[in-house]
Amino acid sequence: MSELRRNQQEPNIYSMHFLECLWLPVNMSAPVGPEPATIICPTCNKQVITSVDHTSSTKTHLIALLLCVIGFWPCACCLYCTGCARNVEHRCPSCNSFIGVYER
Repeated sequence: MSELRRNQQEPNIYSMHFLECLWLPVNMSAPVGPEPATIICPTCNKQVITSVDHTSSTKTHLIALLLCVIGFWPCACCLYCTGCARNVEHRCPSCNSFIGVYER
């Protein structure tokens, strides 16, 4: 009889520990767009307007290569001069920590 009780209690103990693991907080970055955003920085806890930096991605390079192959090489150069095909990285201006990226 004591073995039966122990077997009935053990699954409850394990299931409780399993449920506790599921409720751990997850640190997710704030959703950001192509323009500077007003956020509370998760690192320094200040309300700031993010500083943005346009960076070229693999997609930018592939589009430029495709434009060069089909003969529109002047347009390929424009991809690197404008922000239309580049990702936008957001950083906190106070502590310079990475906030998020807007991918194009």
